[in-house]
Amino acid sequence: MNEETIIETPVKKINVGKLVTAAIVITIVGMVIGFLACGWLFNWIYGIEPTNVWKYGPNQAPSGKDITISFIGELILSLILVFVYAVLYKGISYEGWKKGVKFGFLVWLVSILPGMFATYMWMNVAMAYVVYMTIMGLIVLLVKGAIIGAIYKE
Repeated sequence: MNEETIIETPVKKINVGKLVTAAIVITIVGMVIGFLACGWLFNWIYGIEPTNVWKYGPNQAPSGKDITISFIGELILSLILVFVYAVLYKGISYEGWKKGVKFGFLVWLVSILPGMFATYMWMNVAMAYVVYMTIMGLIVLLVKGAIIGAIYKE
């Protein structure tokens, strides 16, 4: 066979303003959801044995330094997430927030789901925590995806 299979990947221009805006918004929304769910509504999950795996107990709060580091880390990860969305934009069906929700679900399938399976298999944590984080990861990624899809349009 003389035919060559060639995959063309055009160099695309990515709107940096939309990328940064979406990243900042999903970082803030993700942290608010985390504080509300993990720090208040479902904080009981961290009281289930074994509790020695947590940096902070149910009655302890992270320091201002740790919150700052968490925000910076989440912002960097959000920039990466929106960048991946921008790169894959044309390959995701639907439009607007629906496109983002599909992206969020796909990211959940290849990140949270395998991570929580590995957590279940190799870490001594409560099964309730694994289930909680699997569901929480899905909800957060669907919300973040919807926001990205609503903000980042070519």
